[in-house]
Amino acid sequence: MESSSGAGAYFKALPLLWLSPAFLAGIWLASWLAAPAGIWLLLAGAAGAIAWALRARAPWAWLALLAAASAAALGAARYQAAQPVFGPGDLASYNDRGDWVYVEGEVSAPPEARETSLEVLLAAEQLGIDDREIPVRGKLLVQLGFGPRLQYGDRLRLWGQLSTPRDSEDFSYRSYLARQSVYSLMAFPHVEQLEAGQGEPFWAALYGLRGRGVDLLYQLYPAEEAALLAGILLGDESGLSRNLKEAFNISGTRHIIAISGFNISIIAGIFLSAFSRWLGQRRGLALAAVAISVYTLLVGADAAVVRAAIMGLLGLLALRTGRQGLAYNTLAVSAGLMALVNPHVLWDVSFQLSFVATLGLVLYAGPLGEWLRQALKRRLSPETALRLQGPLNDYLLLTLAAQVTTLPLLLYHFGRLSPYALPANILILPAQPALMMLGGASLLAGLLWLPLGRLLAFLVWGLAAYSIRISELFAGLPGATLALPIGLIAVLVYYAGLGALGLRRPLAAWLRKLRLRRELGLAALAAATLWLWSAAFTVPDGRLTLTLLDVPGEAILLRTPQGRYLLIHGGASPAALVAELRRELPPGQRLDWLLVAGARREQIGALAQALPRLQPGQVALAAAGNAPAALWELAAEQALPVAELQPGDQFDLGDGGSLQVLARGPRGAVLQLSYADFSALLPLGLDFDLLDELLAGGTPPAQLVLLADGGFPGLNPPEWLDALLPQLLWTTGEPQALGYPLLSSQANGWLRLSTDGSRMWLETRR
Repeated sequence: MESSSGAGAYFKALPLLWLSPAFLAGIWLASWLAAPAGIWLLLAGAAGAIAWALRARAPWAWLALLAAASAAALGAARYQAAQPVFGPGDLASYNDRGDWVYVEGEVSAPPEARETSLEVLLAAEQLGIDDREIPVRGKLLVQLGFGPRLQYGDRLRLWGQLSTPRDSEDFSYRSYLARQSVYSLMAFPHVEQLEAGQGEPFWAALYGLRGRGVDLLYQLYPAEEAALLAGILLGDESGLSRNLKEAFNISGTRHIIAISGFNISIIAGIFLSAFSRWLGQRRGLALAAVAISVYTLLVGADAAVVRAAIMGLLGLLALRTGRQGLAYNTLAVSAGLMALVNPHVLWDVSFQLSFVATLGLVLYAGPLGEWLRQALKRRLSPETALRLQGPLNDYLLLTLAAQVTTLPLLLYHFGRLSPYALPANILILPAQPALMMLGGASLLAGLLWLPLGRLLAFLVWGLAAYSIRISELFAGLPGATLALPIGLIAVLVYYAGLGALGLRRPLAAWLRKLRLRRELGLAALAAATLWLWSAAFTVPDGRLTLTLLDVPGEAILLRTPQGRYLLIHGGASPAALVAELRRELPPGQRLDWLLVAGARREQIGALAQALPRLQPGQVALAAAGNAPAALWELAAEQALPVAELQPGDQFDLGDGGSLQVLARGPRGAVLQLSYADFSALLPLGLDFDLLDELLAGGTPPAQLVLLADGGFPGLNPPEWLDALLPQLLWTTGEPQALGYPLLSSQANGWLRLSTDGSRMWLETRR
């Protein structure tokens, strides 16, 4: 790497090395701070204009900071410009209407088999609704049974209902599809095939070859081995059983199947090492690049695979040129270009793993390889050291380099650690080059002459069986998987440490040029203090906390025992709501959920204006009417996951806590909050019919009851309260004498109740 004395020239010569990360940071910032794209463009122009005006007088470091700020603002503008806005010509604008419609379009990718259904991606062209035919655009994900034999390029007419994809408790399916520009779903419609073979000839031929290859593998190999080879060679994992997938996941060897950056980075290194030993470094590099490109086309060349291939090829370049500075720059530029095309790529797990796996090769493959060479040289003869260096570097150090950088992301996204991953990979990876090359040879031979393919398959079968048995062996060991979820702050700290380690010399020299060491030290100390206080506020304390915010109207903030936040309603004043949440939420903390369970203006009047600023992780609606419907549309415009709750649905608050919809009517829902021995009743959408229903059916006692409709006597009769046996009443209206202890937000201001499930602590604040 370049010396520290040349740090200034290093950064000046490679401006995209720091401008590209600034652009990515701006995209991430815009996901938290919602503002129109025009505002971000104005900020970008202002920073650029200041830098240009001061170009002859200001130090270069300050000009670089202004340029980075301009790049970050441009990234934020790009993110905002990418947010979908649906009009009458967009298919997604007809979602969730409850009408039966027909959609015509073309199958734009090979159908994919899932556990219980077939998924088809349709490029919509025409919609039929209310005796009208409307030209539309947009991608439609269709879920079908396994009966229809559909292919890429088929033109279909579907009869069914359009809906917005729904999220589960632990996976944002809607966000996952939105990153692929899919906003509409049709489940199990009636299907009519209009035409076949309407796709692009090149892709039709490629997809057809891939389908023939999958079918042939099942003729050549037993089912499990065929499914494994179909995944490795052709990117088709539909034949892998759930148990086998779990075995590969638990043992930390799933990357040999999944077409991800982790997989291709390791395969790239193996290809390069093998070809270089046979043909020399330059030819080996070229042939490895060709092999990865052909492999990318063979498995379908979708966006995730193309990204992974680009990262893998960059890793090859870094490994053999030895120019880490160029590799860093190329890696940063590639990530910036991918995000420029699709800003949502930053949240794609495949992209993240591709990026950091390649970064691991750039950072550590060279130093680890040199360390290994010196260690072997000291202990073994030169001939023995040379023979061992290649295999150990390929199967141990490359794996270690990639795992060092992918580990925090794997823990963040999947929350578990495979302690046997390294030994499992050391045992399983040596078989993979032979398995891929001989398996591919058997496939090609079988396409030409089936008996020859079967002969080669007989030789390859043992390698596939070995890979499966190794994964099952390590997955079955005691303690094979450890639950170890980590938060975003831990991930950022980990990568900041890696970055400082890799760029310590040029960064130190660059910071010295700022001549602000004392000021930077104070700033770092302040940032560390802020981070520690933020971490202290967000550490889960095992208590459930319910806060009636001091806003006009009704807004309730719930903090779960695990430190997550749920806002119920928002009151009538956007400014008051945002101010209260700024005081209540730790710095940098976002709402995990927003729940709308009523439709009155004093409950949700603030949300239409405040929602873009709040940006909750998910919006849940349990109320009908024009105002909740408008919130649904606004959340869709903001690309926020939206779910509709029905009686019996509940939020899992962790540690046994739950928030359940007891009943729902035209005005909204009645919610029951439970945590161990504590219970609270929140009749936010109570009406007279629901009241009669609950009185007749019986409602469990509750320690805390929020009076319905601001304490309106007709909805809070004595027999209702006597049946609930509350220890405390809350109301957003005027205090009343009801025979039970009562606190009013109008009289007492902010109200808070904390409980560990057996005891309660009360606070008030005006």
